[in-house]
Amino acid sequence: MRYPYTLYSGAGNTFALLDARTNLFPHEEIPSLCKKCKIDGVLLLEKGEKTPYQMSTFNKDGSRADMCGNGLRTMVAFLEELGEKEAKYAIETPAGIYHGWKRGEEICIQLPSPKVCKWDLTISLAETPLTIHLLHTGVPHAVCFVDKIEEIDVEKRGKELRFHPKFGPSGTNVTFVSKNPARIRTYERGVEGETQACGTGAVAAALALAKCHDTFSPISIEVASGDILKVSFTPDWSRITLQGPVEKIGGGQYSTVALKGAIS
Repeated sequence: MRYPYTLYSGAGNTFALLDARTNLFPHEEIPSLCKKCKIDGVLLLEKGEKTPYQMSTFNKDGSRADMCGNGLRTMVAFLEELGEKEAKYAIETPAGIYHGWKRGEEICIQLPSPKVCKWDLTISLAETPLTIHLLHTGVPHAVCFVDKIEEIDVEKRGKELRFHPKFGPSGTNVTFVSKNPARIRTYERGVEGETQACGTGAVAAALALAKCHDTFSPISIEVASGDILKVSFTPDWSRITLQGPVEKIGGGQYSTVALKGAIS
């Protein structure tokens, strides 16, 4: 069986997108597809129960995520490519229904107020206390402000925080933030490493900057790829918008016959 896929980058977050509305993709093949394409995850377009579109998000290890901010933005681009021309797309996810649209050359999604906001948590790593802010912006993020973000060992410190008992058995994503200018680096759960961008991490960082450092909307945040994600929000955080670039970077067909996991 052969499955066509399209590769997109959302500010550096890379995904394979497949139309699974009629051609169901075997979930057990997802780690192999991610490995072959060297991407962060797989996004399946499916039929929704409440809207025409549903997005199922899979990390590179095959685990599911409730949603993905940059993934939703690439899904809007994928729908446009498929000819689904709408002014605003309503896309179902396990985390709820999200709306996305084009704004010039960039793509936006609207997010609700964070489900969880816990401020000024103290966590010790190697006997060093860290101040963490925990926000759930579709998925959980532990936000940690740092002075020199380029010097942070994201793989080491991110992993330690991601699996810290404070965050329970499921753990958390970890986003390190510096200010003036605002920059982030994120260790993503399920990827189990640093990614070049994280949309929900950018949103969590922007809200933490607003809360802790009196930064006003809109906030431009540089991600590890060097791209800029823009986060805007109402004063009560009831309406949050994430905006940034999306680029189609390739595509092909994934085959589950002959050489298993072959990409052509």
